[in-house]
Amino acid sequence: MYMEANSIFQKQIMVKPIIVITGPTGTGKTSLGIEVLQYINGIIISADSRQVYKGVDYVTNKISPDTTQGKFVKHDGYWLQDGVTIYGYDVVSPDQEYNVTTFVLSSCDIIYDAWKSGKVPVVVGGTGFYVDALLGHASYSTVGPNEILRNSLREKTSDQLLKVLESVDPVCFNSLNKSDQNNPQRLIRYIEVASEVGSVKDGLTFSPLRSESDIDIYEYVLTSEYPELYRRSDKWIQKLIESNVLGDETEYLIREFPQTRLLEGLLFRTAKKYIASEITSLEMQQVIIGELHTYIRQQVHWLRRRPQRTWVNILEPGYEKFVVEGVKRWYDK
Repeated sequence: MYMEANSIFQKQIMVKPIIVITGPTGTGKTSLGIEVLQYINGIIISADSRQVYKGVDYVTNKISPDTTQGKFVKHDGYWLQDGVTIYGYDVVSPDQEYNVTTFVLSSCDIIYDAWKSGKVPVVVGGTGFYVDALLGHASYSTVGPNEILRNSLREKTSDQLLKVLESVDPVCFNSLNKSDQNNPQRLIRYIEVASEVGSVKDGLTFSPLRSESDIDIYEYVLTSEYPELYRRSDKWIQKLIESNVLGDETEYLIREFPQTRLLEGLLFRTAKKYIASEITSLEMQQVIIGELHTYIRQQVHWLRRRPQRTWVNILEPGYEKFVVEGVKRWYDK
């Protein structure tokens, strides 16, 4: 079937195709991307802000705790899984800086190379801002990190950060939505950019793909009702804890990279408290479950900013076949 289907898609690429498979945590985006590439000639680009880090494969969901995935071979910057190349895995060590600018520019290089080779790039991931920035739907800043400034701001509350932002960029301050107002990392970044170039707006740019002609993008959003999304994330968290990979990877970061930002992010920050005996195992699990539910809602809210995509309910029987057949029709039109 692979060779027969592939022969259909070996024709010369007259337009520049990009397939996007996104959605909240736990919806099977990567596995579906791999299935799609059994029928067309292409590569995967992971649009996940944490899968770029080496040494934390389970908590970043590159590998499932129950290891039901197929064969994979690790390389710096990419993995081979079930015969498919997945770029964006193991790009940097946990103590190195990685941001949306790095993601957009490196992903554009990969996309251009794929087109030249007659391959279809498939962007897969749940970091909605990365996806939108890459496709040119969202602007991003090329201003580099200012660690001195960041360190001076990290201990401030969201309210305190808002006051700082109001003083350095009142226009940006007045444009914030509730999600922005309650996101300390995002507020610190806004302050950083405004302090460097005068305002957040002056520090913004767009993806090179925004100015490309003849791009044909086909986007799928895998999703379901919140109870199902929560059920899947709860089950995943339970596996991470019971298999002890959450503890192992957190201890690895504490030991080898104690200053990494990962230890202040989802799952790791709470596991770190448990390892320090600040909370019980039950408290750790309850906190992580709540944080993941909140994160899932944030992912869905971001995705709803651009509703004009093909939304797929993962509880619908045969949804994988629906996506594969849709890709075939889209590409062969």
